Amino acid sequence: PEGVAPAETGIRGALEVRPLDLSAPDADGRRSLSGRAHFQGFSFGEDLPIQDLEGTLEVQALRLGPQPSGRGVLRARRARVFDLRVRDVVLPLAWNDGILRGDPVTGVVADGRLRGRFVLHTGEPAAYEGEARVDDFRLELLKEDIAPTGPPVRGIGTASFSFRNRSGELADLTGAGAVSVREGNLGDLPVVATIFAFLAQALAVQDPPTFERATATFTLQDEVVTLSRFDLAGPLFEMPGRGTLDLGGFVDLTFTPDFVKSFALPGIMQFPVVGNVLDAVLREDLLYAIRLRGDLSTAEPEVVPLPPLRLQEDRPFEGTGLPQLPPRRLPRWFR
Repeated sequence: PEGVAPAETGIRGALEVRPLDLSAPDADGRRSLSGRAHFQGFSFGEDLPIQDLEGTLEVQALRLGPQPSGRGVLRARRARVFDLRVRDVVLPLAWNDGILRGDPVTGVVADGRLRGRFVLHTGEPAAYEGEARVDDFRLELLKEDIAPTGPPVRGIGTASFSFRNRSGELADLTGAGAVSVREGNLGDLPVVATIFAFLAQALAVQDPPTFERATATFTLQDEVVTLSRFDLAGPLFEMPGRGTLDLGGFVDLTFTPDFVKSFALPGIMQFPVVGNVLDAVLREDLLYAIRLRGDLSTAEPEVVPLPPLRLQEDRPFEGTGLPQLPPRRLPRWFR
């Protein structure tokens, strides 16, 4: 904006437009623009969460006037989106009747294959929707972007997510998705590490059971992520779970492990038919459960005896609301 320095807007980097062609007015007096923009280490500021962009935006046709429209292709060798490193992104764009569409979006995230699409209403009221899927991403690379400090983790994962917002307000954002991790070492993740320490004490063993796989399915509504399934599994036993996590970092998870069957008959619960039969006949979830409730970083697990009776006494967890997040993490159409 005029009179505002790049440092104040957060916009930085190198931008070169070459070539740039502007057509003569047509019969309606409208002009068309085409050209190519080259980005080098470019960040768009707080309103658009794209940083360190290196690539090109090819504007194939941008029709100016009262009802603008256009089409083009963004090719990014590398960039950061919401602090996640992405590379080799190809994004076809089409803009018409106030609707911007990107389909399909392809690229690489944490060495995983990204594919998705989105639709954005560029006028008022703000609205958007879309979906994305990442296959075979590396958990250790994802952690470097999200939480660079702390103990290491590893694993190969697949994630899918669909989202929708009809007002532009974050409170109206809804979504659903699933995440699975395999070939992992998940013991140092915050929730898992807390449960590890608890199991080591409860079972009086020096080395608690390891978890190599995780599966989660979830929905997002009213700023609360509801995990209809959050299962941890390892070579010894599985620990099914469910619960909620709000955007303020408060968690309420309940796990129903099969300690008795798994330690009496190690590995038997991993067999589909036998495990299902034993799970139906000897239901340990009626006798006890493990509950983790509170702040994600400080919550302590507890054993809940007779969970069908005890857990019904507690008021369902409804979340604590959205904390004050840094503005750069909330693009203009989220606010």
